[in-house]
Amino acid sequence: MSSTEQELIVYLQDHDANCPTCGYHLNHLTSARCPECGSELILGVGVGMPILGPWALIAACFCWTGGLGCILIAVIWQFGMVRLGTDLVAQRFFQGAVFYFIATIPLSIITLIIRRRFIAIAAARQWRSALAVLFLTLLNLGVFGWVIVFKR
Repeated sequence: MSSTEQELIVYLQDHDANCPTCGYHLNHLTSARCPECGSELILGVGVGMPILGPWALIAACFCWTGGLGCILIAVIWQFGMVRLGTDLVAQRFFQGAVFYFIATIPLSIITLIIRRRFIAIAAARQWRSALAVLFLTLLNLGVFGWVIVFKR
């Protein structure tokens, strides 16, 4: 343990402070990491290096597909839902993709609002969440494109 980590631990034994990432009370620490979220703490009781990659990936996926959802709402409002003839399976997949895009409109706003809470989650869980959102987004974009190109 370095001397700055020891100084941080000694300082927090006598002073009340909360983790700047998750708000956990940091009294009686034994290391320079928050026991709640695992963020590295520095002597100034700040986060050493927050992980923004997973949150940025989720925000990008939701904002992009939410924008597509807004466009689809306008198109559906003006022209109605696209009918794909007798292919019921393609019609259901297409409706599912459209529903996903429209559902991501409020999800994009929520993602932007809860950034601090999301960053407080363990890094492995953040990446699992981000990869799941990326998978769903790519899957729905693929279904949407497949229906538009091949089933129309």
